[in-house]
Amino acid sequence: MSKDSIKNKKVNISYTSREFNSVRSDLLSHARKYYPTSYLDFSEASFGSFVVDAVSYATDILSFYTDYQINESFLNSANEFRNVIKLGRYFGYEYERSTTASGILGIYVLVPANSTGLGPDTRYIPMMRAGSTFAGTNGASYILTENVDFSLNTNQVVAHSMNPTTGIPTKYAIKAYGKIVSGIMRQDTTTIGAFKKFRRLRLESSNVVEIQSVFDSEGNEYYKVDNLSQDVVYKEIDNPTVAQDQVKAILKPFIAARRFVVEREADFTYLRFGAGQDDLSDSEMIADPSDLMLKMNGKNYISSILLDPNKILNSDSLGIAPSDTTLFITYRSLDNTRSNAAAGQINEVRTVELSFENESIVSSTQKSDMQASVEVFNDSPLVGSVTGVDIDEMKVRIAAKFSSQNRAVTRKDYESVIYNMPSSLGKITRCMIVRDEDSLKRNLNAYVISESPNGTLLAANNVLKENLKTWLGEYKMISDTIDILDAKIVNFGIEFTVSSKIDSDKTDLLRMCIDQLTEEFATHMQIGQALSIAKIYNILNKIQNVDDVKDVAIDSRATALYSSATFNFDSRTTSDAKFIVPPKNVIMELKFPNFDIKGSVV
Repeated sequence: MSKDSIKNKKVNISYTSREFNSVRSDLLSHARKYYPTSYLDFSEASFGSFVVDAVSYATDILSFYTDYQINESFLNSANEFRNVIKLGRYFGYEYERSTTASGILGIYVLVPANSTGLGPDTRYIPMMRAGSTFAGTNGASYILTENVDFSLNTNQVVAHSMNPTTGIPTKYAIKAYGKIVSGIMRQDTTTIGAFKKFRRLRLESSNVVEIQSVFDSEGNEYYKVDNLSQDVVYKEIDNPTVAQDQVKAILKPFIAARRFVVEREADFTYLRFGAGQDDLSDSEMIADPSDLMLKMNGKNYISSILLDPNKILNSDSLGIAPSDTTLFITYRSLDNTRSNAAAGQINEVRTVELSFENESIVSSTQKSDMQASVEVFNDSPLVGSVTGVDIDEMKVRIAAKFSSQNRAVTRKDYESVIYNMPSSLGKITRCMIVRDEDSLKRNLNAYVISESPNGTLLAANNVLKENLKTWLGEYKMISDTIDILDAKIVNFGIEFTVSSKIDSDKTDLLRMCIDQLTEEFATHMQIGQALSIAKIYNILNKIQNVDDVKDVAIDSRATALYSSATFNFDSRTTSDAKFIVPPKNVIMELKFPNFDIKGSVV
């Protein structure tokens, strides 16, 4: 073949050849066709074969990673957890790596008796400040979220100690209740240099739950917003007329010139600030839309209106970014991933802050004695979600979040809003929205369930449900009414019989069967979800050395260790015996796999 013909050749390229063998075959065919006299030796040990193999090897790798990266760019095909989190951010889904347990804590304090001994001296009755910390036997820490007033008439008061001579009480024990959440308070101090647009800061802790406050060294506060275009936030301020109004706080709007968004990834939490400069004067801020227009020179008419993005970025419309200062970032993080606590598990006082109506009459010794007398005990469990969200469930929640568009209209919208409630308010493990058929109005029943410290299902406490109702109030339709109800837990067990293949170890086979079923039911079922008996058959049949599945039986568990709720399994089994369909307000749970899965091998 002449040089001119080679130069002007039209090469037929196969774009379907993307793996090693096919690329190598195409390269060899290309060389034999267009370079028949230049390269003749393509034997296995030749240099030409080495070059072809090297190119094929590199092409195969590049092809693989190209396909992989494309797949990771779409929500449905993404397989890496961190990529799903990033994609969810584009749809308005905020990933919460750590979950919060919340509940009510009983708090005791000793107060001196009055002069008559008939009650506590009201002058010395304290108020415990929010931020006091406690710990449980589970190793987790907890924070008091609001002030606790020991002077309320609803508190329990009992005589604690008596004068041995007169029998008159000298001290009284007062019991009050306060709301607590799991976690510890941390503060990061970060030095900020020259101005930088959209500055991104990483927090030191890897289990950040909630950002409490961000201040710079000049005293300016930075506000957390859902997106940087949001320039108004609402803050709760103390109500000075709380005794008259019976309202603790007043919600007021604030202009948030300095603001940030929280970006959570698989390993760390970041704060993203805006692009505005601190030295902009009010006259330089955008007030007139005409200020955003690009100048169109050389035209005596207007054909279109174009926006100048630089003028948006140079204004504070996306928030003033910190520069040449020091940031003090206070946040709550978890020191223990197992933050749920059973009743009576929280009994350690770490730090308390007491205040009094008249601080001048309370000596330092009296104050320290009362602080030392504080004891705590949780009468009810602290619950939240402990299992977290796997990648498949996160994809479903992201899609639901996007479709809901920050409002709740359909049943799926309500479920999406519930699952996206901030972890600081508690965590719902499973929920189900059901239209109340007996109601003439648009009343909805929201059936919810939470988790115990060991990951088993548990009814949500009252605090969590109150927070949930308040949270739903921001998104629900004005004509909708919502009742938050407990889903009923029905525990069940599985008994099966399989036949083994010849020469197989029956003990090992039985363990494999139990392990497979345990893995299948490790993730909680949905409320109202049918139990598939056919799927259990299918799982057992696929296990190596299982010749046939002889029988599968599902029975109810309702002893002391289980939920008392139950229903007739036989009446709820479909006619083909493939499914057990529970009522809409029931969630089925295999509570103790080691005991609730029994089998035999024949």
